Amino acid sequence: MRDGRDDGPQRERDEKGAKHGGNIAQGSRGFGAKIASPTAFRVRSHGTLEHASFKKRPVNGLGTLGALPSRVGAKSHKELIAWQLADALRREIYSLISGGLAAADLRFRSQAEDAASSTCRNLAEGFARFNPREFAQYARYSASSNCEVGDLIEDGLARRFWTAEQAARAQDLQVRAGIAVGRLQRYLRSKRARRNVVRILSRDEAR
Repeated sequence: MRDGRDDGPQRERDEKGAKHGGNIAQGSRGFGAKIASPTAFRVRSHGTLEHASFKKRPVNGLGTLGALPSRVGAKSHKELIAWQLADALRREIYSLISGGLAAADLRFRSQAEDAASSTCRNLAEGFARFNPREFAQYARYSASSNCEVGDLIEDGLARRFWTAEQAARAQDLQVRAGIAVGRLQRYLRSKRARRNVVRILSRDEAR
């Protein structure tokens, strides 16, 4: 099922974080994905998460960070903001299904666990491929799973497994993760992504 993608007043802020979370940095190894800074989430007043590095960071038209002296290449998939948001969503889903009526519905719980886990693990596997085209395929699987998570959140609400407030919090994360993964997919299919990989490999061979 796994092996098979947003808007509102917050979109501009969220996209600033998502845009630079899934892109390849020039001259970095470990697939070279750009990161803004170490992972740090703040909790907004209405209970949703905000990546601390999203604020006051210049973002250009391509959705990548502007020329910053602190530009760092990702050495791990865990440094990708797309993965960080997917992981935050995964943890939120695990929390929702850990008790109450959702925990008693074993089939629903298994589906939710699998979908939430797939959103993250496909990004991890794609990152390890060090090939933009292959990574883009795994990012597509991740996006598909993210959409399934969104539907499961709605399903759980309809079944009264959780409250509207709990659903809204999970949906906020699901939308933000979807934006980040979508940006990552588009970048990985770009000529720039392929050029960066060639540059990285050529640099390593010259060492």
